Amino acid sequence: MKKRYIITFSVLFSCFTGMFAQKSANEILNTVKDRLTVSGYVQAGYEATTGDNSKNEFLLRRATLTVEGQITSQWSAVFQYAFAGKGNILNCYTQYDFRPEFSVRLGQFITPFTIDNQLSPTSIELISTQSLATSYLVGGTSADPAYGGHSGRDIGLMFLGSVLNKRLDYAFAIQNGQGINIKDGNTQKDIVGKLDFHVLPAWTLSGSFIKGKGHAVGSSPYTGIVEGEDYKRNRWSLGTTLNFNKVNIRAEYLAGKDKDTKSQGAYGLVCYEILPKLEIIGSVDYFDRNKDAKSRQTNYIGGLQYWFYPKCRLATQYSYQTEKHGDNTHLIQAQIQVQF
Repeated sequence: MKKRYIITFSVLFSCFTGMFAQKSANEILNTVKDRLTVSGYVQAGYEATTGDNSKNEFLLRRATLTVEGQITSQWSAVFQYAFAGKGNILNCYTQYDFRPEFSVRLGQFITPFTIDNQLSPTSIELISTQSLATSYLVGGTSADPAYGGHSGRDIGLMFLGSVLNKRLDYAFAIQNGQGINIKDGNTQKDIVGKLDFHVLPAWTLSGSFIKGKGHAVGSSPYTGIVEGEDYKRNRWSLGTTLNFNKVNIRAEYLAGKDKDTKSQGAYGLVCYEILPKLEIIGSVDYFDRNKDAKSRQTNYIGGLQYWFYPKCRLATQYSYQTEKHGDNTHLIQAQIQVQF
């Protein structure tokens, strides 16, 4: 009899603990599901160029996965990884929102410099994404051998928020100045600042700057800076955006000084919806790497993009690229974007 009670109790205990464990597991899964957001996108396409380095190829431009965690109502974290190419951690930071007027971000994140650099490749209109000046001055690509390509990101601490009834957005950062996934090459830090003033709901004025001292990761034929050299690296920009129902306009002037070499550039872009989900794009993009040597390039770009599904689009563009000290180039690009 006693043995029968023990067996019965054991079975009931197992059932209750199993139900409790299942309930706890479900609660944990639901909590994680509510607090984690996973998103990503893929951009693949084809391009052909003419000139001395003519080529044509299919390519996978970007394949990115982002995980955002809402730890508390005020505390969050972001991790973003790029799978295309060699693979890289893009963003990896945590942020605490004390108030809408004041937040603190720590880790690896987008450098708050220029309008262009803040835009995601999923929303920016050009297949090549950033302007020539932005790519060079903020390390969006490896256009500047001394700075290298860092996807416009760096490691550091940033203070950000919105004030004046959300009419003024600000960001102020202290960063290594060395780029992503790499230790600082010197003891100096970059001071970076950005202000966006919303004159009207559809009209924004923007200004930004970087003041710092770089450590060259390579030698540059444009500035004479050699690998391993510490050099003064300053930048600033002024720009504006106009966002209406069917037309978006963006324009910006950028300038920089690397050691004794001054550079400058500007771009203007118009995107107009000619039919539902179909947009026409036009852009002029100019950059001079060395004002004294007049090492300038100008790109004239036109194209179409069709949003066949929310956040998914087909795009085709033609670029005529002129070089002061090189051959003119024709570039044809096509791309499909799938985002989830």
